[in-house]
Amino acid sequence: MIAIRPLKYIDLFVLMALVALYCVGTYDRNQVWKEDLTLWLDTVEKSPGKARPHFGVGYVYNFKGYYDRAIVELKKALSISPDYFKARNSLGVAYSNKGLYDEAIVEYRKVLKTRPAYFEAHHNLGLCYARKGLTEMAIFEYEKAVALKPHNITARTRLANAYALKGMTDKAIAEYSKLVAATPDNPDIYYNLGIAFSEKKEYSMAARMFAETVRLRPDDRDAHLKLAESLARQK
Repeated sequence: MIAIRPLKYIDLFVLMALVALYCVGTYDRNQVWKEDLTLWLDTVEKSPGKARPHFGVGYVYNFKGYYDRAIVELKKALSISPDYFKARNSLGVAYSNKGLYDEAIVEYRKVLKTRPAYFEAHHNLGLCYARKGLTEMAIFEYEKAVALKPHNITARTRLANAYALKGMTDKAIAEYSKLVAATPDNPDIYYNLGIAFSEKKEYSMAARMFAETVRLRPDDRDAHLKLAESLARQK
């Protein structure tokens, strides 16, 4: 099994949430989410029988890490509108963030029964499987997600990592190579590529990848060691 490094990317749904919540110039961020929450709570009070306001409250709670509160509101939204797939997906996210992966999986599967081409549910389901150590199932869902949104960096990164963890080195290299083309300044991608090439005993290519890691992050001790090791094994 390849000892890969996790790559740090903002998930698409988190990025969208950031845009939605923080596109307010120089306002204080904490004030922004409080105002957003106040607005949704006011809407719930005025329209308690509508699903969307409960979803809005739950979404904000989810974003701020108040997962128990989010679950309560999202369940209310679903009790009003059981087919509200965005609320169900968000409920899965809340469960997942609490480490309740089995509960999250149930919700994501329900979403996919009615929305089989919903990227977020495939992606989130893959993440749950990965966290449970079910790598093959995670790969299946990540492949679905990448097929739906080929340019999504987070999904492709997780697919590459899953391939590497499963020992599917050629496929991991193919995905990491695509990531290099899309994000050429991320040293961890080069590092993982170097590890993958080392697994195949392609030490010349591994050395190139570790050298690029060192160029981008000169204080990376592990990359320096791997570079020296790869250069030595070329001889």
